[in-house]
Parts: sequence; C-alpha cells; structure tokens
Amino acid sequence: MKSKTIAKRGLKTGLQDLISQIKEFPKDLKTAIDADLLQNNLPTLKELQGVSVKIIERVLKRQQIRTLEEFYAIKEEVIDLNSNLTTENRMLLDRCLTEFEFSKRRKNGR
Repeated sequence: MKSKTIAKRGLKTGLQDLISQIKEFPKDLKTAIDADLLQNNLPTLKELQGVSVKIIERVLKRQQIRTLEEFYAIKEEVIDLNSNLTTENRMLLDRCLTEFEFSKRRKNGR
C-alpha cells in the first residue's frame, strides 16, 4: 500500500511539472492538447492549471507550506518570472519555501 501512495504522489508531482511547462507551449499546440483532453473526457489544461492556482491561494492565505506537493507548486510559481505574482506575494512565497525547506532539513538532521 505504501508503494502505491508513493507512486501516486510521484505521478501528481510529474503532472504538475508538465502543466507548468505547458504554459510555454505555442497556443496552437495548447489548443490541440485541450481538444484531445476533451475528446477523452479529461480535464482541460485550464482546469489542471487551476489546481496549482488553488494551492498557491491556500499557501498565501495560511502563509505556510505543509506538503511537498505545495512546495513544488509554489517553487514553480516563484521561479516563473512571467507569473502574475505581485512582488509582495512572491517574497511571501519565497519565505514560505525557505521555512519549509529549513524545517525539513532540521527534521532530517541536516
């Protein structure tokens, strides 16, 4: 059961990475991907990107990262200089990244 949980978490992280990269794809390619997703009764790119937006909103509200999933979603947003983050929110999220990373290192004895 544990390996299934780890595999699921890895797939989710991989999907988030892919979704963040898709932002850079040409518009016609994104349109084609969306059409294929719809044809197969799958969520659209906009719906998939909405998951990351919700994660960012939650972290901004509580000013704390709680999971690796949140960590990687926030990291992608902070390093994307073309994102719509305000300077204030980018600094807040960057601080959250640092605090999360530091707390993980302390727990692991590093």
